[in-house]
Amino acid sequence: MRKFYAVGFAVSLIAVLALMRLLDLGPLMEAFGRVSLPMLLPCVGIYLLAHVLRVIRWKVMLRPLASVPFGSPLSALSICLLANNILPAHMGELVRAYLLAAENDISKSAVLGTVVMERVYDGLSVLFFLSILLLFLDLPDTPGAAGLSLSAETLRRVGVMGLAFFGGILLALRLLVSHQALALRLFGWLSRPLPGKLAANLVQMALNFASGLKIAGARDLAMTILLSLALWLVQCLWAYSPAPAFGLDIPVSAGFLMTVVLTFALLVPSAPAFIGTYQVAAILSLGCFGVDKNVAGAFSMVLWSAYLVTSSLLGLFFAWKTGLGWRSLRRGQLA
Repeated sequence: MRKFYAVGFAVSLIAVLALMRLLDLGPLMEAFGRVSLPMLLPCVGIYLLAHVLRVIRWKVMLRPLASVPFGSPLSALSICLLANNILPAHMGELVRAYLLAAENDISKSAVLGTVVMERVYDGLSVLFFLSILLLFLDLPDTPGAAGLSLSAETLRRVGVMGLAFFGGILLALRLLVSHQALALRLFGWLSRPLPGKLAANLVQMALNFASGLKIAGARDLAMTILLSLALWLVQCLWAYSPAPAFGLDIPVSAGFLMTVVLTFALLVPSAPAFIGTYQVAAILSLGCFGVDKNVAGAFSMVLWSAYLVTSSLLGLFFAWKTGLGWRSLRRGQLA
């Protein structure tokens, strides 16, 4: 845990120092002063809609394991967001798998399998929107002045690497499901040097994990894909939503680009709540649309604050409702 914190804080510190050198305090505060607070309200509403869509999708993906009430994944996912704001390395994903499995008497490894599949569908959905951007968005072939924007070539490289990464994971997971017996024999062979009981437990965990990768049927698969696309469409609109509050005349595609860049930037290790990396990614995205660096900095901080406050309040509410304390959150791991 301490190593995760150390690496994440180092990356975030570098990003924050870069922001301090990039942004000018006076113009930055002026940009904050021009924000219309009432026009930020849609930002919260759109975020909550995306949250609900994510819960519905997870509920669909859990059907092969159990029929869970809506409140169970809603609570677990909300607490997951809070945990991601205070724990390193996206460890909130382990917390939500642990909580939902414990509440519904399901294998923790199986629930974790659904979480992994969720992330794969997220990655592929973002790549779908990236492909649309590359087709219709007129981006420069090289970065802008001082490298404060992204080029089409950079995004193409990110897309290829992302497709290889998420496509490779999806292929490996589908092979695990379709050739489960072979995969388990291989896993058993790899675990032979371990003590017998530990090896048996690891093989059983792998078996349970594979059960969480299954989709109930073609209808549920179609629903998962459609919900994934709808979810990320709403995420793109959310990223754009502060623009009217700043009086920015930028196209909605700016929100799409920002969502794509943020998604890949948040894969980089950082301090809890993605401090620094979040702001750098947003500023780079807005630079493609000619937004002043200080205005882009204020925009990124407002968007990040909206995420942090809304997700933390949701998580705190459900943590209080379920009687979950800080120590329980830190122990929220596969057992």
